[in-house]
Amino acid sequence: MNNELDFFNEFVNKFDLMIPQIMMKKEHSCRVALNARLLANFLNLSEEDSNIAYISGLFHDLGRFVQYSTYKTFDDNKSIDHGDLSYEILKSIGYNKKEVLNAVKYHNKYEIPNNLDNRNKLFCKILRDADKFDILNDDFNLKYKNQKIDTKLIKYFKEKKLIPNGLIDNDLSIELGILSYIFDINFVETLNLIRNKKIINDKISKIYEETKDENIFIIEYFINKYIEERTGVKKYGRVR
Repeated sequence: MNNELDFFNEFVNKFDLMIPQIMMKKEHSCRVALNARLLANFLNLSEEDSNIAYISGLFHDLGRFVQYSTYKTFDDNKSIDHGDLSYEILKSIGYNKKEVLNAVKYHNKYEIPNNLDNRNKLFCKILRDADKFDILNDDFNLKYKNQKIDTKLIKYFKEKKLIPNGLIDNDLSIELGILSYIFDINFVETLNLIRNKKIINDKISKIYEETKDENIFIIEYFINKYIEERTGVKKYGRVR
């Protein structure tokens, strides 16, 4: 694993860490790696598999550094798919650990391909949970004080689905898209981390405080119901 850590540091240090967006991605990658290892330990995986999960987290956003340096955006729709780019960067140096490559490639896709075997699916799920947990737990300082919830987005919470990227068009919809990540969490252990940190409650409170839009409590209801169904915990939380 030391060679992989050395590669990550050498790769990232080629970029200007004084640029806030670049430093943000380095810090995010390190947190996701730690989240992935924590989740692997919760799942009682071996030390070797825990290291695979950790390295997958460390490598998952390598493409983000190139993406921002080249296109000055993290929007895949306006530039390049950063999961695919991260995968290609690893392939270009001859990296061949299949579990890491697949986890990195598919961490940002709408769903995990069915043609992967169960072992590769496991590491994809761990990385996707670790990544989404960090994004949910982060405060991106989004500004949506005068925005209102687009009611067509509520159906995705009712149907327990991710909001498609094509419907994300302002800061409030970005925040709602992040909230919808809850429906793509694979492990109960991850949901328990989210519940215990009151991440959803905090986001719901912030949205209502900024927008005064009562529709956020419809969304809260569907999220709470889903978490209760998955975790078996009767009462998830209350905002007001």
